[in-house]
Amino acid sequence: MNSFPILHQLFPLEKHEDWIIAHIISSIKSSLSGKIGKINENSEELFYNYIKTSDIDRSSFSYNWPYVVQATRNNGFYYHTDLAIIYFYLRKNANVSPYPYNLVVINHLGQYSEQSVYELAEAAQKLCIGSVVKNVDLEKIALWRDLNFHETEKPWSHYSFRDDNSFPEFVYDIKKYVTLKFNRTTRASIKKFLNEKNYIFLPYNDSFKNDGLQLLQENAEYLENKGVDFKHEVFLAHRFVFDDSIKNKVVFAILEENHLIGMSFLTHFQENLFFNAIINQNKPNLMRFLLWKSVAHYCATLEEDKKPLYLALQGSENEGQNRWKSFFHPIRSIYRTHVTNMLNH
Repeated sequence: MNSFPILHQLFPLEKHEDWIIAHIISSIKSSLSGKIGKINENSEELFYNYIKTSDIDRSSFSYNWPYVVQATRNNGFYYHTDLAIIYFYLRKNANVSPYPYNLVVINHLGQYSEQSVYELAEAAQKLCIGSVVKNVDLEKIALWRDLNFHETEKPWSHYSFRDDNSFPEFVYDIKKYVTLKFNRTTRASIKKFLNEKNYIFLPYNDSFKNDGLQLLQENAEYLENKGVDFKHEVFLAHRFVFDDSIKNKVVFAILEENHLIGMSFLTHFQENLFFNAIINQNKPNLMRFLLWKSVAHYCATLEEDKKPLYLALQGSENEGQNRWKSFFHPIRSIYRTHVTNMLNH
């Protein structure tokens, strides 16, 4: 029996969301044999252990820990079985009644992990909670159909159809990337910055935090005014940049005349360098330059045999994002999608 309508009357969502989520997780847990827990500071090491042993494309963007923290908005959970581990969160969905949540799986690793996702989704469905699985490789859609999932048909949000799976992820050859082997216009823009500006890249520390948060707030307001996303979503999506618990990361504070004008966040794991986030002042072509310079600066600090081979960029939510990322000339694209067990969704 679905107990949520009573709970909703007793505990209004806006005041007791954490309590309600805890109740949902406890109810789901009772139907499963594996372990459900909240993602914490010890989760990162286990994640990378699974990455090393899973049969996956390791250049796919979801296979770095900061992505998990970002995608779950720092309020994520794991479901751990003998063979697999699943990372998920509960997403508020005001259009679904009486239970305004979906269970969103953002990563699943290990053997037969799709079966473990199915078990988790079945337990949630007993509470009238539908599930969405992000970052599904297109060649596995048939497998998901056998588990009663189908591709989503409704938009993820007002601003995108399937969030960052709306457009492909791009993978670049690092050597070609740092030596400007890409679009002529982009190359000219970067060289102009190199000739005219003297930005200083420093390792991030907490002395930059207040200015960084202010820069993020300004960036979020700009993107909302531009019609890219809600400013509170932009802010939440980039809060992980300031998360001290993430261990494997490279974060730069970017200064011009001792004034913070940008921050970049990268993750280097084995042969891949993931560009997780960039926050910068709203100036023409500045983001494009800092995206290149952050990678070039980081690679210049490494011995040749320690340098990554590939740069991975997250998929885009809209055509504009997708277009400027393509200007860097990716060597391949990774197409991924969402699947769901909800009808007409």
